[in-house]
Amino acid sequence: MHVGNSQMQLGHYEQAITAFDTVIRTYPRSNEVSDAYVRKGTALKTLRQTDKAREAFEFVIKNYPDSVAATVAQQRLQELLSQKP
Repeated sequence: MHVGNSQMQLGHYEQAITAFDTVIRTYPRSNEVSDAYVRKGTALKTLRQTDKAREAFEFVIKNYPDSVAATVAQQRLQELLSQKP
């Protein structure tokens, strides 16, 4: 997660997505997975890959409904939907 967060801060969104995907794939039972999906979705949103961002946010909402990450994902999803033309 730290690598992905660092890449996000540097504006290296593609590398951040790769780092978050590594967390998701390598540690599927980790408490960090829901956050990794939210941050991945945020990076995808920044890169204007709206369909993939939406998928990431919806995954968190569906699979981690009672988490803080789901609340954040819901907010980001609303922002994303309000930006579409």
